[in-house]
Amino acid sequence: MTKTRSSETKPFLSIDTRVVTALRWVGFFVAVIAFVASVVGERRGWLDYRPGGAAFGNQIRPIFTGFFLFATIVALKREIVGGALAAFAGAALSAFATEQLVITHAVAVVALLLVPAVCWVIVDLADLTPRRAIAGIAAMLAMAAAGAVVGQQVYAQIWGPTHPDSTVVAAPPSAIEWVWSGAVTSTSAEVRAHPRSDYTTARIALSISADPTTSVFLDARDESGRVVGFELTGLEPDTEYDYAVEVDGVVDVARSGTFTTFPVGPASYLVAIGSCARVGSNGAIFDTIRSLDPLFYLIAGDLHYGDNGLNDLTRYQEVMDLTLSQPAQAALYQEIPVAYMWDDHDYGGNDADGNSPSRQAAMAAYREHVPSYGLSGDESAVYQ
Repeated sequence: MTKTRSSETKPFLSIDTRVVTALRWVGFFVAVIAFVASVVGERRGWLDYRPGGAAFGNQIRPIFTGFFLFATIVALKREIVGGALAAFAGAALSAFATEQLVITHAVAVVALLLVPAVCWVIVDLADLTPRRAIAGIAAMLAMAAAGAVVGQQVYAQIWGPTHPDSTVVAAPPSAIEWVWSGAVTSTSAEVRAHPRSDYTTARIALSISADPTTSVFLDARDESGRVVGFELTGLEPDTEYDYAVEVDGVVDVARSGTFTTFPVGPASYLVAIGSCARVGSNGAIFDTIRSLDPLFYLIAGDLHYGDNGLNDLTRYQEVMDLTLSQPAQAALYQEIPVAYMWDDHDYGGNDADGNSPSRQAAMAAYREHVPSYGLSGDESAVYQ
C-alpha cells in the first residue's frame, strides 16, 4: 500500500506519515471488528432489536456484511474507493438499523461501517492532488447519498406499508393496552386483554347490546402471564354482546368491544379473511374489513412479520403489543372477533417450521395472547 506522491503538486492534505499509517491501520482494525461483530454478535445475541426488528439479523445483516467485506478488500488497493463503498453500505444500512434496532445499537452498527470509510478517505487525501481529492470527496458523498436513498427505498418496499394509513384516531391512554375477542360459538366466546401495569383485580362487564340492563360482571378465568382471559359461556345464539374490562374497580370504556354469537342452523353470514400484515401496520385495509361487519375475521397467518428466530418470549410479547395497539388494528379487533392461525413469520423467521428454535416461545406467546378455540392438549403444538 505504498503511495507514489507527485513531486510537482502538493497533496490535498498535509499529514504526517505516521498519522497516515495510524489512520490506515485504525480503518482496517475497525473493519475487522465490524465483520467479526456482525457474524459472532448475531449468534451471541449482542444486538437488541426493536419490536418486530429481528429481520435485521435474519435477512439484512448478511447482505451488508458481504458488501462491507468487499469494500474492505477494495480498500487494500485503493483506500478512497473502499471508503466510498463502505460509506454507501453504512448509509444504506442506517435506514434498516434505525427502524429495527434500539437506537444505541443502531448507532454502533452504522459507526462500525462509517469509521473505516472516513479513515480510508483521509489516507488517500494525504496523497491525492487537490483536483483528484475533490473528485474523490464528491464521489464518496454521492455514494453515501445514494446509499441513504437506496436503503430507504428498499426498506419501504420490503417492510414499509403497502397501503394508505388508517385515519382512525388512537384511543386515549387507559388501564388496558389492548383487548380482542375470539373463539366465538353460538353460546360462548373468549376475550383477552393486556392491563398496562400491575393490578389487583380484573373483571369483565358483559351485556346484550340491545339491552344494557342485562349487564353482568364476570371474573377472569385465566391470567396467563401478563394477559387476562375471560371465558364467556351460556350466551344466546345470534346475539350481539358488548363488553368492557374492569381493572381494580374501574371499567375501561376507552377500549370496550363487541362480538356476535353464531346463529344455530342454516344462515347467511360474511367472513373476512386476511394475512401478511407488516409489523406495526396501521393500514386503511383494516378499516375496510371492519366496515364490512363480518361475523368473524380469520387471520390466515402472518399477523405480523416479527421474524423472531429466538426462543425469547419477551420478543413475542413486544411485537404482539405493537401489533394489537395500532389504532386501525385495535379498532378492528375490538369490534370483530378473530380466529387466528399462524404462519412462518409470526412463528419464527422466514420459512420457519417445527424445527425453529423459537418453537417453545412462539407457542407460549400464542397461548398467552390469543383468544382461541380449544388447543391441542399439551405444549407440543398449537392447533384448534
